[in-house]
Amino acid sequence: MLKVKYVTRIDSGNTHGWWVRISRFKKKRQRFFADLKYGSKDWAFFKALIWIDEANQQLDKTNVSYKTLIKRPTGMQGKSIARIRRYEPKDVTNKQYPHWICSWGSRENRVTKIFSVNKYGEAGAKNKAQALARAVNQNKGIK
Repeated sequence: MLKVKYVTRIDSGNTHGWWVRISRFKKKRQRFFADLKYGSKDWAFFKALIWIDEANQQLDKTNVSYKTLIKRPTGMQGKSIARIRRYEPKDVTNKQYPHWICSWGSRENRVTKIFSVNKYGEAGAKNKAQALARAVNQNKGIK
């Protein structure tokens, strides 16, 4: 059998098949392909490979549509850099709207500022996030 990323063989007790796990942008997909359901170990493996392609296509269409990173100069590994990114929700039924996010700090001390596209417009929200990121980076001595 080939060794394929995301695929694990399970042979335990009455359970025999392939377990497939994929994650992208904190979204996870997993599925078990039983040998008995697909007729043999080989056919279950084949169906798992087909499912991996389909799941990859679905996960690649996630809403992390645009990221802008303000690059860190070499030698600045110890400093936390401010960066911006755009968030586009799947639906607006949960009162989530598109916005630009500026964030900086370590995991324990993360600071996040959100600029709404509905309030400032697309260009205005992006400009405000970029201006804040520049200001934070200048205060930290990062160009």
